[in-house]
Amino acid sequence: MPQYTVGEISEKLEIPTSTLRYYEDIGILPNVKRTTSSQRVYEECHVSRLKTILCFKCAGFSISQLQAFFMLENAEKDNIDAILDLLDTHKTSIKNQMVQLEEVYIQLVRKIHYYTDMKKAFVQHESLPKWNDYKHKPVKNE
Repeated sequence: MPQYTVGEISEKLEIPTSTLRYYEDIGILPNVKRTTSSQRVYEECHVSRLKTILCFKCAGFSISQLQAFFMLENAEKDNIDAILDLLDTHKTSIKNQMVQLEEVYIQLVRKIHYYTDMKKAFVQHESLPKWNDYKHKPVKNE
């Protein structure tokens, strides 16, 4: 079974060593063994847990929500509804963020087209484009 040092895990997952120690201190990264010289020893179960933590943090989980999730997970059978509710709430939030990001992306692409055409007009000494011609223009996936 592979084992890793704190530095190896930090590099592998691009997490500061201080964050690894913090996760251990607050209980969301449990059962980290130590060598006789007190160096942390991480195993694949820790790598898996850390990947879950990183995924959930990206999904918008707060530290307290991570703690709550992992506490619920300790007794999955008794807490399955609460686990599903927590995950579903974040799924809905992410879907909403995706819609917002799509709108932001479309606006940015329209602005890029507008200013690119404006730059061409400056160079070619032509009349400048009007934003109204761009603000409702369909945007292709770029």
